This record gives sequence, C-alpha cells and structure tokens, in this order.
Amino acid sequence: MPRPQHLEASNILHFLQVTARPVTSAEIAEALHLTKNDRRGLYKILAKLKKRREIEELPGGRYRLSGKERHQESQPSAVAAMNSRSAQPKDPDGVTGRLIHHPDGYGFVVPDAPLPRVNGDIFIPRDAIEDAMHGDRVVVRVSRIGGLPGALRAEGRIVRVLGRAHPTVVGLFRYGARGNTVLPYDTRIQHEIEIPPGGELTASLKEKLGLSQVPERGGRQKHLSRIAELDGAVVNAEILRYPRGGTGATGRVLEILGRPGQLGVDTEIIIRKHHLPHSFSAEVLAESH
Repeated sequence: MPRPQHLEASNILHFLQVTARPVTSAEIAEALHLTKNDRRGLYKILAKLKKRREIEELPGGRYRLSGKERHQESQPSAVAAMNSRSAQPKDPDGVTGRLIHHPDGYGFVVPDAPLPRVNGDIFIPRDAIEDAMHGDRVVVRVSRIGGLPGALRAEGRIVRVLGRAHPTVVGLFRYGARGNTVLPYDTRIQHEIEIPPGGELTASLKEKLGLSQVPERGGRQKHLSRIAELDGAVVNAEILRYPRGGTGATGRVLEILGRPGQLGVDTEIIIRKHHLPHSFSAEVLAESH
C-alpha cells in the first residue's frame, strides 16, 4: 500500500534546523523521501518560506534558516553535553522517550524529560528508526545538534526498544503471492504484519469451514484456499513477533471487523486502533442496564 505524502513547511524547517550546512532543494527532497511528483510542492513551500524570511537562499541554490550561519552553535560541544551523564540520568546509552512515526518514514522522539539546551523533540531520520514502531518507548543516541541559539534541535538514532505500544494492529487483510499480510490502517505504523498460513483463520472461521484442527503456528500446513469474506476485509491482528534485525513483524488474525465503508466498521476500527476495552463480562453488562 503506498504511503501518502504530507509535506509541510514545518518538515522543511525542522530539517534545516538539524542540518549543519546549507542544502539544496534536491538534498531536502532526498532527506524527506519525496517523489518526483512532490517536488513542485517543495518548491512552492520554499518560495513561501523565503518570502516570509524564515529561510534564505544562497548562491548555488542552497538554503538555510535565516541567520543560521552567523549564529551556528558548536556542534561537537553540544553533542558532548547531550551525551553526558547529567543529560541522560535514566539510561547510559542515550535519551529515553516515545517515538512519533511520521507517515513519510521519518520520526520524532518525545523525551521523557526536557533535554538541556535543546528545544523540542529529537528528529529521527528514516534510516535511523531501526526496528521501532510508532508509539514505542525507545532509547535514542543523539548524533547531531544544530539550530539557532535558544532554539537548538537534536537528531539521533534509535538504539533500543524499551516497550512496545501495540499488542494488536487493525488493518486490511491481503492475500499475496509471497504470503498473506495485514496493512495497518494507521499510516504511522510502517510495518506490514505477515500472517503465516493458518494464522488468518479466526476461531469462528475455523468452525465455519470445518478446519478446527489447522494449527495456528508451526508445523506443516496444508494449502488453504482463499476465503472471500477475508480477502480485503478489515481485521484486528495480534502481533506475535515484532520487527527485529531486519526481519518483519508476524501475527495472526483475531477477528474480522467487516468490509471498508460498511456501517459501523469505522467505529470498530477506532476502538481497536486505540486499544479501547470492547469486551465486557456478563456482570458488567448487567450493571450497565
């Protein structure tokens, strides 16, 4: 499923804040992973930022924040301060916080505690997110600091995942030649969930199809035909193995919520997406009436 692009002026300004040198529009496009079709929007935003004097264009078509070169902080000393023991009392390897993953691939880590001399969150390039998923608690090693005095921005790399945010993921189930997958509805979750053979069968489907003996995981699997009500349906999937070392996430389908656009499905998506309680005991239901 292609990921939509959401280019905003704040994306460009944030990138320029963590970049130590003036950069061309091509370098900005590459850093933000823009396609050729997105370049026109980039040029329009750059023109608006120039007009508002938030950025300036140098000879050779290079851009920087207005006054950045005159007021650039010494990055080695700033990074050293960030990586000092006093700046990171909770973890010796870096800064702990929560990952906010942008649909375009890059992200920001919201620190558990404010960082000395740094304004805002830590920018994480697309190739530095590693195995983390949106919402996870992570450890970040800061690699670069830049920006204006009083408004320094940090950039880093995720070095460890401390806690996972999503035990389940709601998305579209797809049969494929290379295996079955669930494509998350939340575009900030960048990992598709691989569903091994047999893992697509909910308890009700097994009973309906007379396949109650099909193992959910492991063992030899017989060939299973495509099920019409499952292909393209909205499902809730449990993650059995999270991304690690370049391997993808795997899981199994817990329930089929319906077809996209079907009455009531949007509400079910929101409930599962935010992991809200949706199953209650008989006692609780009786008390609610």
